[in-house]
Amino acid sequence: MLFGYFDPGSGSLLAQMLVGGGAGLVVLARYVWDRMMHRP
Repeated sequence: MLFGYFDPGSGSLLAQMLVGGGAGLVVLARYVWDRMMHRP
């Protein structure tokens, strides 16, 4: 298996990328939702 082992640095970096990306998507979705709801 290609991804059978992560050293702690790589695992931490991957986890931070996933959490940060998810948080960014939530912020973007709220921004777009607010723009759509407040459009005249």
